[in-house]
Amino acid sequence: MKDLHQDLCQNTFGRSFVLQEKPSAACHEVVILRHNSAYTPSGILIENSTYCSGENEAGVFNYHVYAPRIIPLDFLPDEGPTDCFWLGYFHDHFGHFLTSTLQRLWYLSFHKRRYAGYIAPNYNGLGERNGFIAKILNCLKVESDRIIRPSENTYLRNITIPEPAFIENAHCYEVWGTFMRDLGRKILGSKQASSDPRPLFLSRSQMHSGTRRYDGEEEMTEILSKFGVEILHPERLPLEDQLSLWRDHRIFIGFSGSAFMNAAFFQDKIVIILNHDDYIFGTQRMIDDVAGNRAVYLNVASFLTMECETTHRYQISNPQDLAAKIIRVVRHLS
Repeated sequence: MKDLHQDLCQNTFGRSFVLQEKPSAACHEVVILRHNSAYTPSGILIENSTYCSGENEAGVFNYHVYAPRIIPLDFLPDEGPTDCFWLGYFHDHFGHFLTSTLQRLWYLSFHKRRYAGYIAPNYNGLGERNGFIAKILNCLKVESDRIIRPSENTYLRNITIPEPAFIENAHCYEVWGTFMRDLGRKILGSKQASSDPRPLFLSRSQMHSGTRRYDGEEEMTEILSKFGVEILHPERLPLEDQLSLWRDHRIFIGFSGSAFMNAAFFQDKIVIILNHDDYIFGTQRMIDDVAGNRAVYLNVASFLTMECETTHRYQISNPQDLAAKIIRVVRHLS
């Protein structure tokens, strides 16, 4: 397609560096828990313990560290757990769980040992709606009843803190891709694979908690289905069923969102991601890089009209033409 290149997203939100070497890890004799992070006894942030992400500010990259780098020692710490693994900030949103909460657990794949507990300073339990979390933790042999939430300003002793293998919109390590694919195999178990040639559209039309909404998507997907595209609403399926569909299909289409992060469990897929502006998230680029995907990030802003900037609600102004464009791209790639 002669016009495909001019429709591609030209910019990355944050960065997307893939590092080949192995991430580091350290066992700290004593740390102080504060701001959901670990600090040295002198009050210096142990950066590998905190939540970080990359972002763009006025066209300049910023490595956002979500904790003070130095704290005043104006308190007397209490004694807390010992001989534990630092899990870190616990995200229960699907996408953030995959790319942040799991980011240190690569270490368990290399060191087969049990810990007295897993430190997650903001942990509030799993909740019924987050069944995917329990499934993943079970596969990793991390017992949910061993996840510990110590109080602020406590001493933690003999704490293992691995470097995160994935930093959202910044960088990741190759080992994260290996870790995620091995996890995918554990989740699917002995389920038999099949090959379905139909492209799969990951619809957002029935999502209740998405950050963006696209009115007119149902009309567009109705057109796509007439051309042999299978329509899927990922949030209606348990994790195993979602991964089964990713295993069995090769071509995936949809608006940018966390459903595409399932690509991390597999390799060599074709993903066609529609974006509302000229930016694609660095997180998605890194996932597709470590997975070896053939990824096309399309800027479809010309097909969208902003309905509400506050709620990020868009109207697909011409569903027929956007559907036709998607079909042309699919045919070009396959």
